[in-house]
Amino acid sequence: MTGRLVVVEGIDGSGKTELIRALGNLPRSLFTREPTLGPYGKALREAFGRGERLSREAERALIEADRRQHVELVISPALARGEIVVCDRSFYSTAAYQGLSVEDARSIVRDNMQFAPRPDVLVFLDLPPVFALARIQARGEKPTAPESYETLVACAARYESVWADPELMRGITFIRIDAREPLDIVTAAARRAVDSALQRS
Repeated sequence: MTGRLVVVEGIDGSGKTELIRALGNLPRSLFTREPTLGPYGKALREAFGRGERLSREAERALIEADRRQHVELVISPALARGEIVVCDRSFYSTAAYQGLSVEDARSIVRDNMQFAPRPDVLVFLDLPPVFALARIQARGEKPTAPESYETLVACAARYESVWADPELMRGITFIRIDAREPLDIVTAAARRAVDSALQRS
């Protein structure tokens, strides 16, 4: 039995962490995230935690090294065991946050699909950047460089450029959730949609 891959995407502040928790009781499931806690992912998290930005080239190199290791050691073995793998972010986030343009974003996705599996189900928490920034600030956090309004706007545009490409979305069940609603409503709607998609696949 082949497993299935569910990826959750969205700009910072869209509610991904809460949704991952809501998916916590899926049967035969494994929950993971990117960047990982491996050596490459740890280096990225430490830099982001300090509010630092590496060069785009350095970030992409670390992210892709982390992802290759993640696919080899975690995702592919779990799928081979027939598990449902739920991943908080994947190469779509790389396209959105490290892409230089909408075409570069699509190119990043194409390149990553050469070694990382396409998701069976892709959940996108759609939240306008102004709402996302308000949520980040409501948590009492000072927005970091990746969480600035300008960055969130650019990331949202790059996400949309990928969703609009039929070849990149081929074979993927795409679920767009309006994340402006209260988080409990958003997570409940997303959970119902994911359950339905997994039953059909």
